[in-house]
Amino acid sequence: KVSAVLDNDEEDAQECGSTPRSEQTYKGDFTFDVEVITRIFYLWPIQGLFSFNIIASLLVPDLWILSNVMNNVDIIKDCLFYVIGTLFVIEITVMSWIKPRYFKSGFFWLDIIG
Repeated sequence: KVSAVLDNDEEDAQECGSTPRSEQTYKGDFTFDVEVITRIFYLWPIQGLFSFNIIASLLVPDLWILSNVMNNVDIIKDCLFYVIGTLFVIEITVMSWIKPRYFKSGFFWLDIIG
């Protein structure tokens, strides 16, 4: 059935003077999407958020211990670490998508350790 549909498509395309679907290539806006995501990702508020995320992931555990917070509010710390972890996953995913050499680079492993 598929070959019959493709044959009909090619015949219809020849009659109309256009290119059949089997020979058409998708010229979507994939590069445009990467450029837009890159521009958005490098805006100063987004970069500030990820910089704050790195600082928070390094300092919050020690500050939590030094402040001697009661155990019944540990849920706040847990939620904060879930948010920090989620932001790291988003950063690693986006950076791997927009920068081809980011994956398995030194900065990639620093983000994984962080």
